[in-house]
Amino acid sequence: MAVIFARVADKFDIALPSKIQVKPFADEALISLYARAAVYAMQQADVISGRPSGLFDPKGTATRAEAAKVMYGVLSLTGMIGGN
Repeated sequence: MAVIFARVADKFDIALPSKIQVKPFADEALISLYARAAVYAMQQADVISGRPSGLFDPKGTATRAEAAKVMYGVLSLTGMIGGN
């Protein structure tokens, strides 16, 4: 999901700001190498925060609510809707 929304941001020239400091996820080794940059860019933009206990859970399933939150977070970076 992080890769998809990072690509959407790139496609529509939505800048992913450096709002927060990157904090490595406890299960970082499970995040595919191709996805790590997107995961951490989305975390740094304060769009994705991961699961409790510092986990990202890359093999897990995102709920509809989680996907909506990430989509809202990315769209809020455009300034067209309320910020996150």
